[in-house]
Amino acid sequence: MPIFRRALTLILVLVLVGCGGRQKDDSSMSATDPGGGQTASPPTLKEVTHADAMTVVEQSDASITVINFWATWCVPCVEEFPSFVKLDEQLDDRGVDVMFISTDFPNQKDKVVDFLAEQGVAGPSYLKTGKTTPFVNGFSDEWSGAVPATFIYDGNGTLLDFWEGKVSYDELKHRVTKQLEAV
Repeated sequence: MPIFRRALTLILVLVLVGCGGRQKDDSSMSATDPGGGQTASPPTLKEVTHADAMTVVEQSDASITVINFWATWCVPCVEEFPSFVKLDEQLDDRGVDVMFISTDFPNQKDKVVDFLAEQGVAGPSYLKTGKTTPFVNGFSDEWSGAVPATFIYDGNGTLLDFWEGKVSYDELKHRVTKQLEAV
């Protein structure tokens, strides 16, 4: 019997390793969040122009839409990214939506999707497409194109706030809450 048990244990280990060592409670749940739980759906990445992004903002039922421009190669972007995920989770029920737009190159799509999944982002996110200057200027003549960059819009697509550079969670929440209370 000891040989049988060892063989059975070895088979079980091989099966678990072949499955990535994970067991899923629900086959529709495919992405994990940083806390080890399950998200509703894996991230998707859609290419957007400035006009496409503004259409998403204007058609949203959110009172406030925060757009975070970021890139996987940008250290400050990666460092602040969890703050935007947390803000989206904590203020979603108050009518705040966070929209992620990557400025990575098109050949980096897989890397962007992997990063979004690691951060627990589910559903659609976006990848900048087209020429950079018209894209950047479409959002603001004040935006240099540097990332990270953050824009806050009201439900009509009116720009309420904008800044370039890394922000802490507390500062981000303060700026968004201030705008939320004003609308």
